[in-house]
Amino acid sequence: MQANTAGAVIRALWGQQCARLPRIAEKAHELGWSFPVPFLCECSHIHCFARVELTLEAYDELRAHRQRYLTAPRRHEVAGAFVIEQEETFAFAEKLHAGD
Repeated sequence: MQANTAGAVIRALWGQQCARLPRIAEKAHELGWSFPVPFLCECSHIHCFARVELTLEAYDELRAHRQRYLTAPRRHEVAGAFVIEQEETFAFAEKLHAGD
């Protein structure tokens, strides 16, 4: 498999997983989960599949802003974004402009 084809497959799988996150969070709310829930890092690195755990409250805070991204802590960057919150187990990054 060529590198560009492999990259496209990885991006497609990552996109499918990210599309499931709101349903996962909704189900966790339904079940009354109060412990941290696993999510995938949303950094720009195509081969990053870091597991990031955070509470549903923190996830809801993140998703209340369309330009925010969840990343693993330290050294996981989102293109065109800056870190707005850094915790021991996760970080939030935010893009300045919707078109970035």
